[in-house]
Amino acid sequence: MAQSVPLYAGGVVIGEPGGIDGDYDRLHLASRGIARLRLVAGGRQGHSSLSDELSTRNAGVDAARLVTEVADSLAADTSANVHGLSGWTPTVNTGMAYHGGVGFGVLTGVMAVDTEVPLLPEMRREDVREAFTVLVERVSQETGSDLRIEFDQPPSDWLPATLVAPSDPLVAEARAACRTVLGTEPTNAVFPGTTDATWFSAIQGLPSLPALGPGLLRRAHAAEEWVSITAVCQAVEIYTHLARTYCSGDPIPAAHQEIQR
Repeated sequence: MAQSVPLYAGGVVIGEPGGIDGDYDRLHLASRGIARLRLVAGGRQGHSSLSDELSTRNAGVDAARLVTEVADSLAADTSANVHGLSGWTPTVNTGMAYHGGVGFGVLTGVMAVDTEVPLLPEMRREDVREAFTVLVERVSQETGSDLRIEFDQPPSDWLPATLVAPSDPLVAEARAACRTVLGTEPTNAVFPGTTDATWFSAIQGLPSLPALGPGLLRRAHAAEEWVSITAVCQAVEIYTHLARTYCSGDPIPAAHQEIQR
């Protein structure tokens, strides 16, 4: 929908839980994107009892060796942190899930391992691909294994990061709302995860705050997720203040007119 239906707005505030150490302790101006790919090892499926006699490759073992190398030594290049945002750190996660194999008695013919790179603003697909390709080729030469990488299917393969400048009117009003309601000013930061800001900002061209919501990110994606009642009530006050101040002027702030064109 974001690719086909224009959203006529001056900015977007997403209510993702944005707290790191405490509720509302960060004002996230950037949202990390994500590159999703798989490390793939190929072998020859066959009877496991002959692995020593025939020296048959085990794709599961070859994939495990590559996963270890990626986890230990792959480094992702990043752009300069010109706004001094907290959390401007590249991350590579591998071993997320393993796909392949039959079970006892059968050597694995193909094993694919889910791998992700949370992206910072201005990181490029070709640079990420090159970093993985160089490492895969090195491990393949050292071990004699059949290795490659495959990106996930679009649009999940590459979701770009987003960034709102600290000088943007939306940021100023959000900061003022936090100061009024909480009595403190949050630190400018990068939201560690990927949010709908990708669709609103990168595709629609709208300044987007990716995570100004109640709750702590470390409680998400776990068995017991919860948000404090106090933080939910504070969210109501923050959003009310922000809506009143940000929407009190022109329908689209002058600073955003160029983005909308």
